[in-house]
Amino acid sequence: MICLKQRIRKKKCLYLMLSIEKQTPEYNSQIPIRRYPLYFFVKSPFHFISACLSAMDIFFLLDSSDSVGSDNFATALKFINVLIGEFSGEESYNRFSLITFSTDVQIVFSLGRYRDIRIIQNAVKYARYRPGNTNTANALKVVEEIAVDALGDRHDAQNVVFVITDGNGNVNEDETIPAAEVLKKNGARIIPIAVNMQDYSEVEQLATNAADIYKIDNFDDLNGILENVIQNTCSAEEN
Repeated sequence: MICLKQRIRKKKCLYLMLSIEKQTPEYNSQIPIRRYPLYFFVKSPFHFISACLSAMDIFFLLDSSDSVGSDNFATALKFINVLIGEFSGEESYNRFSLITFSTDVQIVFSLGRYRDIRIIQNAVKYARYRPGNTNTANALKVVEEIAVDALGDRHDAQNVVFVITDGNGNVNEDETIPAAEVLKKNGARIIPIAVNMQDYSEVEQLATNAADIYKIDNFDDLNGILENVIQNTCSAEEN
C-alpha cells in the first residue's frame, strides 16, 4: 500500500484499500463494483490500490488526429476510464472533464456536467473519434476557458491536465507552449503522455516537471504505466 499525502486537504497520510464495494456520495448507497461496466476497460495490473484521497479537477485532453487512428483512440479511452475509476474512491472529491482535439477541439463534457461515476465513464466510452491535424494549442486554451465556477471548476481544488498525444502540435503550434504556461501560471499541473514520438521537446515544455512526463512506444503500453500514473498523480509533492 502507498502512503498518499493530500495536497489540497489535510496533510496527513492515509491508507485505503480498494474494497469490493464503492460508495457513491451523491446517492449515499453501496454499489458493488461488479455493476460498473469495467469489462470494456483496460485491466488494472494490481489487486489492491490506495484510493486517490484528494480534491482535484482533472482534465483529460486526448489527441484525435489522423495519426492516432480509431483503434488507438479507443484504447486511450479505456485507459482514461480506468484512471477515472481509480480517482473516484470513497474519500476522494475529484471532478472530471474530457476534451478531444484534432484540427478542432471538442468538449465531450466539462467538470460540472456529470457527478455519477457510471455516467462519466459511459460518456468517455462513447466519445467520438474525429480525425484531423493536431491542435494542442487550442485544446489547452479551452481548458483555461472552461475552468470556471459556472462549469464546475473549484478554487480549492488543483487543476490537473493530462495531455495524451502521439505528436507535436501542427495547428497554431507557436501558441502551444504559451497556452501551457498560462495554465501553469494559474496553478495547473500538466501531465503529458507521449506515444511513439521522435521529438519530445514540446511535451517536455508542456509538463509541470520532468517527473510528470510519460514516454511510451505505443498505445497498448498505456496499461504498463497505469500504476505509476495513479501513484504519481495522487501523491502530493512537498514544495
